[in-house]
Amino acid sequence: MSKALFLDRDGTLIIDKDYLSDPAGVVLLPGVVDGLRRACELGYRLFLFTNQSGIGRGYYTLADAQRVNARMEEMIGLRTPLFDGICIAPEAPDQP
Repeated sequence: MSKALFLDRDGTLIIDKDYLSDPAGVVLLPGVVDGLRRACELGYRLFLFTNQSGIGRGYYTLADAQRVNARMEEMIGLRTPLFDGICIAPEAPDQP
């Protein structure tokens, strides 16, 4: 039987910054590397889910969000790829 962790990006793995589109702005939260390393050692498959309404609002592109994710994985420094799957929700809320 496989074990899995489903993780949010902003506020869980990295500091939540409104509409982060620049990989240089990625800051890991304390304990993330150790926690993910332990999860990998225990055989967990890792999945990343992230709401990126800035894409739907036109603030940045899907490619920008992917570059932020890539920088985060690079900074974590564990296996590559780290996540078995990544889901980016680009939808923006309806405007009144």
